[in-house]
Amino acid sequence: MTVVGIIQAISSATGPFYICDESCPSTGGCMFTYRRSSHVLAAGNKVSMTAKVYAYYGLNQFSYPIDITVLESSKGTCEPTVIDNIAPFTYESGCEPVSSPLASVG
Repeated sequence: MTVVGIIQAISSATGPFYICDESCPSTGGCMFTYRRSSHVLAAGNKVSMTAKVYAYYGLNQFSYPIDITVLESSKGTCEPTVIDNIAPFTYESGCEPVSSPLASVG
């Protein structure tokens, strides 16, 4: 699958990252991209990427992109969504911990 999006968070310049479309959906929509690469990327890069989609513990993710092209640098990132009540997202309620770069606990 080929997608165009903006890198919202990245663990290291050559490591895994979260990619989201430019609309910055407040309900999520970013996808984790697992990769090991020598291709240097940064948060805020607008990229075109071709990768396989797979489910990891029930969540869709991209795996080992075969092609990543930086279309624009320093595009910026989405504003985080503030979550005031995390009770519905606890382990006890059946959810895994919040693991999004686009959420902050207020």
